[in-house]
Amino acid sequence: MYQIRACIRRQKDITLAELQDTLKLNCSFPAIHYVLREMNLSFKKTLHAGEQERADVRQARTDALLRCVFYRVLSGFIALIGLIHQQCAWHNRRLRLQKQFPIRTEYPLHFRRKD
Repeated sequence: MYQIRACIRRQKDITLAELQDTLKLNCSFPAIHYVLREMNLSFKKTLHAGEQERADVRQARTDALLRCVFYRVLSGFIALIGLIHQQCAWHNRRLRLQKQFPIRTEYPLHFRRKD
């Protein structure tokens, strides 16, 4: 394990194949991966994906970002409309109940205050 760690310190962007060749390991790539994971060493496939610089990929990423923003704004409006609808339904329900059971301004004799 010390040899693996030292080899990685010397060459930060070493691949599993290069690590296998350098240390003359007689094991599979998944075995090396498991050892690296046990040592709590992380890795990336590439430092920078070359296709990110292409115009079509950049345009697709921009479009995806705009769609994401659009759908977030749209979902906010939908939630707001749902809230307004809920409030209107509550108000309509209250009006219906007031028609069915009107608030009495005159009370029967036995509920009146005795002066």
